[in-house]
Amino acid sequence: ASQQSHNITISAGNNASTYLVSVGMLDQKNNFIGPDYGYKRYNIRLNHTNEIGKLKLSTILSYVKVKNKDHSFNSGTLIVDAGRVPLYYSFEDSAGNYLTNPVSAQFNPKAILEKGGYRQYDNDEIFGNFSAEYPITPDLKIRGVFGGTMRANHQFARRLQINFQPGGVYGDDREVRDENYKYTFTNLQLIAEYDKQLKDHYIKVLVGGANESTESQLNRVVKTLTDPALGIPTTGTIVSPDQSINSNQNTTETSINSLFGRAGYSFKDRYFAEVNFRYDGSSVFAKENRWGFFPSASAAWIVTDEIFMEGIRDRIG
Repeated sequence: ASQQSHNITISAGNNASTYLVSVGMLDQKNNFIGPDYGYKRYNIRLNHTNEIGKLKLSTILSYVKVKNKDHSFNSGTLIVDAGRVPLYYSFEDSAGNYLTNPVSAQFNPKAILEKGGYRQYDNDEIFGNFSAEYPITPDLKIRGVFGGTMRANHQFARRLQINFQPGGVYGDDREVRDENYKYTFTNLQLIAEYDKQLKDHYIKVLVGGANESTESQLNRVVKTLTDPALGIPTTGTIVSPDQSINSNQNTTETSINSLFGRAGYSFKDRYFAEVNFRYDGSSVFAKENRWGFFPSASAAWIVTDEIFMEGIRDRIG
């Protein structure tokens, strides 16, 4: 299928400030016959850095909208049904009736694509990341980061009834599905770093804390036997209790708090030692088992830099 993509990017800056703005659009058609199936995406992005004295600020913002329209059935089944029907059978007669035959006695894939309904998606996503860094001394600096993602996804789907000739029917349940999904993720970090070189000795220490939180909500209403023309409730319409969900039934919140650190030491860039730790607490565990401590340590020695290795250094990979 044909597609078109357009992007514009503008960037500029000086010693103290830089920025980049990008906007784009993608329009991809669908190979299936039917009413305007396809995928569209619109996006915009901003990157900005700024220095105010010793303070360094960085911002990343982006927004993406996706609109997608698809047919109401399973693509693989439609392709198989269309491919196994001999060419001397027609899917439609001159009067516009959709036909079934001895090979495809239940469904007509052409009819389903053209008049069997659709699934329509309208999704939005916003992403942001803000960071600040400040050197307290030449050897010590602190950095803070706050970021997050918000999504709002919507699906609306209709299954329309088609009566085939001489027999068979599709979509006689006349289902209408309306679904909303919301998701929020936030990330907060505060980190201090210390770097010091003392002749042959090098020390680097990092300590910090972080929080990651998520919240998601899902609500869905599934109705059957709706009005065949408008898709709205009518006499006999049924709201499916098994498939319909409200946000009180399907809301999830999670959070993890972390303390972490790393200390590294090297001597003459030849001998190395490092210790790490994390102390994490997650809301997905019971209170008595919520926190865990995870330490680690390592050491290294670059043997080939020793004087006694000079004669064979080039022969060791």
